[in-house]
Amino acid sequence: AGIEYSKTGSGLDKIYDMVFIGTYNDYRLQEKAMETLPQNYLRISLIFYDRQKAHPNERAEEALKNVLDDMGYETDPKQFADTLFAMGHAVRALMYYYREKVVETLLEGGIRVDVFSESWKDAPFAHHKNLVLHDSVGYEEGLAIMAQSKTALNVMSWHKGGMTERLNNAMMNHCLCVTDRSTYIEREFKDEMLIFDLEDLSGLSDRVSGLLCDDNKRQNMVERTYKKVKMTQTWDVRAREFLDMLKSKDF
Repeated sequence: AGIEYSKTGSGLDKIYDMVFIGTYNDYRLQEKAMETLPQNYLRISLIFYDRQKAHPNERAEEALKNVLDDMGYETDPKQFADTLFAMGHAVRALMYYYREKVVETLLEGGIRVDVFSESWKDAPFAHHKNLVLHDSVGYEEGLAIMAQSKTALNVMSWHKGGMTERLNNAMMNHCLCVTDRSTYIEREFKDEMLIFDLEDLSGLSDRVSGLLCDDNKRQNMVERTYKKVKMTQTWDVRAREFLDMLKSKDF
């Protein structure tokens, strides 16, 4: 769910073109960490990692099942869960790889990106002219920053069927979301976000630039989205949904 920064959030000046409230992590370190796995898990992990790089829209569970099937392994639920847990380094490497790739694509495409974590000093493009480094911020400060930004970037972790509060917070604070796809996002917000595909980032910078230059179109999307999330994505709504689940005979 999302939280609105303040009643005056919509009246704050939009001083940022695009913000990313997230850390930088080097995927190469996770690749090295994979080498510490037991030999059987290492073999699976390397194949899993290559598959997910090529098919980043697959859920990790789905990709692992396909890998194990192709390798001729049969697992019971516990064995599958243990194997999925062992893929942790690969999953984190994927997340960090695509986070780096997306941000670099936008920077090279002329989009100014403000990031809020000292960790970005370690990025290979830390000195890029379009990357603006800021100190880390707390949760409340992050909401205020989103309220002052035209767009907010998100790159999903590997819950490719789900959602993240970073998106809900952005929408609750009158900020247009720029995110890669998930089945939930495409089902619920296909007309309210700029959704891109990790398999093909060509044209992403142009799409972002087009919305940054078209204040009316962007603002119409933002205000329509704000009304929608106020009805569907607040913590009050989530609480009622959980209570309904508890009352359900099927729970």
